[in-house]
Amino acid sequence: MQLSPIQLLEANFEHISVAPSKSDWPKKTQKAEFSMEINFEFGIAVIREDNDEFEYLLQIKYKTVADKRSSHPYSVDAELSGRVRVTRFAETQTPLNITATAAVTGCSMLYGSLREMVALISGRCARGAWLLPTMTFAEIGRDIERDGKIEAAAALSESKPARARPKAKKIASKQ
Repeated sequence: MQLSPIQLLEANFEHISVAPSKSDWPKKTQKAEFSMEINFEFGIAVIREDNDEFEYLLQIKYKTVADKRSSHPYSVDAELSGRVRVTRFAETQTPLNITATAAVTGCSMLYGSLREMVALISGRCARGAWLLPTMTFAEIGRDIERDGKIEAAAALSESKPARARPKAKKIASKQ
């Protein structure tokens, strides 16, 4: 066992809200069906860039869109920020590859913190504990590598991450 070349140095909630959604709960269906719409925003800024070590500031905004047709018990609105350090672990990695890796893994780590907090808060609510669905952020890394840059790179600063386009996703899963 060894330390990962990607380390989450800091994770902070700027705000979080977990409230009963407007959906009818509990659902009257026998099947385990899941459907929700998520608005997700992501930003990243380079804080430090050395030959073999890179540090980034990440920010995510996550909001579920809940109405009567929704199949989830809570509405979630949260903003998180964090710092990630990536040590170059292959000679062939370019700064762009490392940035994409930091974005994908950093978002996964921050989202894991959000899932944990939502489960903790909702566990004390009348509708019971709710664990947010598992997500992948690989698309963010592909976008960074495809575009050859961090979107809005001119706006990068240590205090404010560049903002990527908001992504609204409708997530559906039937089991």
